[in-house]
Amino acid sequence: MIQKVHLTILSLIVFGPFPGIAVAQNGTAYDTEAFRQVKWGNTRYISPYLECYAEKHNLELISVTGNAYQYDGNYTSPATAKEVREPELVNLAEIETLLKSRLSTRPNTGKDYHENPAIWEEITTKRTEYLQCLIGRAAGNSTYMKMYREAIAEAQKEVDGYTSDRGYFVKSGQAEYILYAVSPQARAKWMTGETLNYKPKLDPLLDALAKSVVKKLPMYKPEASYFRLRDAAAEKLLMNNLRSPSTVKVYQIGVSSGWEIQKDNYGILPSYRYKYANVYYRDSSDDHPFCRVMSARIKQDYAGGGRYNAQMYRSSTDTSLAGCPAGQ
Repeated sequence: MIQKVHLTILSLIVFGPFPGIAVAQNGTAYDTEAFRQVKWGNTRYISPYLECYAEKHNLELISVTGNAYQYDGNYTSPATAKEVREPELVNLAEIETLLKSRLSTRPNTGKDYHENPAIWEEITTKRTEYLQCLIGRAAGNSTYMKMYREAIAEAQKEVDGYTSDRGYFVKSGQAEYILYAVSPQARAKWMTGETLNYKPKLDPLLDALAKSVVKKLPMYKPEASYFRLRDAAAEKLLMNNLRSPSTVKVYQIGVSSGWEIQKDNYGILPSYRYKYANVYYRDSSDDHPFCRVMSARIKQDYAGGGRYNAQMYRSSTDTSLAGCPAGQ
């Protein structure tokens, strides 16, 4: 009789109160057979999100996935991840229903997802959140993210290395990232559609860049040579590009030189002549404290016989940020 009692106690320790029942670390029992039935054929819908689960709960991945885990989630872009996984949200909803209808308790056993109903419950009930995490991870590994990361890193290097004796603040291709760093409006306008998927990865990089810009940009002012000459017609063409002249305060405006000749592909006949017009100004509607320098190439087409058309037109404008004059 004593031996039988000992065996019964041992079976409770090893197998739980009765066959098909396991006891979690907190003492909560759950039905392992019912859990096995829920898992059958459904692990492929849960496994893509295990890295997100481990990251969210600050766990080692292997403690969540187990040794036999294989993951095919190296998506080439956020759009691909969304295209593959979004249709499966309906499957996750069905799994959630199965879990809650067949398992009265779904405790966190502290084990990997094969033996942990709590992992399944969280992923299925918060499936939209986990899909966004997966899309974000895909963004972090995509070709576009690599391009953005490298461009922002180069801008960061340029800003940190700026000194007042350098004639430019950053190279022209990096000016847009300076604006995205310090202007929430410009950043939000840029991060729409597909680009919005990169926001969780890009925001920390741009926030770090903004700290450096705030420190260094007030040192940068446009060179006086930008405004060496005046040309009312050229300046008017440039100013017509401003979205709201009523909020603009102009500090300097002019052209940097006289006409220069652009010849044809053979370098023989003139195609047009051009000059650069520039304006240094502050727009009070901006959501950042910096000034701007806007430039455009002003052109006149060649009319033949050494003459040029009277009509002038401009190229697209190029705008960059600059420090404002002292006290402004």
